[in-house]
Amino acid sequence: MAFSRPTLQQLIEHIGTDLKTRLGLSGAVLRRSVVGILAHVYAATVHSLYGYLDTLARQAHPLTAEGQFLDRWGSLWKITRKPAGVAGGVVTFNGANGSVILSGTILQRADGVEYKTNQGANINTGIASVSVSAIEGGTTSNAQAGTRLSLISPISGVQTVAVIDSNGLVNGSDIETDTDLRARLIARIQTPPQGGTIEDYRQWALSVPGVTRAFVFENYLGGGTVGVSFVTDNAPSIIPDDLKVAEVRAVVELNRPLMVDVSVFAPINVVVNFSIRLFPNQSIVQQAVRNELLDLFRRESQPGKTILRSHINEAISIAAGEVDHALVSPNASVILGENQIATLGQISWT
Repeated sequence: MAFSRPTLQQLIEHIGTDLKTRLGLSGAVLRRSVVGILAHVYAATVHSLYGYLDTLARQAHPLTAEGQFLDRWGSLWKITRKPAGVAGGVVTFNGANGSVILSGTILQRADGVEYKTNQGANINTGIASVSVSAIEGGTTSNAQAGTRLSLISPISGVQTVAVIDSNGLVNGSDIETDTDLRARLIARIQTPPQGGTIEDYRQWALSVPGVTRAFVFENYLGGGTVGVSFVTDNAPSIIPDDLKVAEVRAVVELNRPLMVDVSVFAPINVVVNFSIRLFPNQSIVQQAVRNELLDLFRRESQPGKTILRSHINEAISIAAGEVDHALVSPNASVILGENQIATLGQISWT
């Protein structure tokens, strides 16, 4: 039988009644009486102890453990929390020819996020393109193309503002959440490594910071070959760039069986645009529908799979505030090839 933790009010009543009985008192326990005050003080202390025991009980199993306790459970199976990923890319400086930009030069975004140059450079023909990376990881370190970064300390002959190039600063990711770490740990416990199964390849890819979903294909290019594809749902683009593909490839190559030829690749983005007649056609309902569709795509959009039109209609129907709708387009299920992933595009509301 499960233990039922008493509430604070129940503890106050129990302790008050116990004190009154042992002191031989009669009548009601008044709130501001000595017995009433003692009952409240003791109950608060005991309630805190119950809370501590409740917390410890949750940490006693990986399904409910949190924070550092979950990290300790993971360490038993060599599953470690993925650290925050650092955004990186290229910025362009302008200035006088021959001016020198040193490695480690600090730049700052308007909101205070700081970056540093990864190597030195000399300005030639008025410009210099320099690789930079964020000093601290996290999705907040990502930045769009054209964003301006300012030098913390002026450099002679160099303009104080640098501009991020057309590729933006990408691959910044937040530290892995308890939910995601727990999912990887449970998968490791339930499907232990077996020398190169599909689940092994999937777990190897998922161990890389920023990777949220991974897809594995047996005999991808014939016998003895495996294909691994993945996405980064929490990044500005879920389609990984070449640097992230190389990072995943390095991890897979380190763990794969020697006789297996592995191809690691980014999926091709298939943007699915929508036209929906919605009632009531209000902004708050539109946002609810968009959120449900985003959730559907995250759950069901996989290479080689199909997102059924009936599931799309269902996702729209369960959106908060939706009374009725008509899905004008797409007018059929979304069928994906083995190297494709579907993403939500523009939604036209009528």
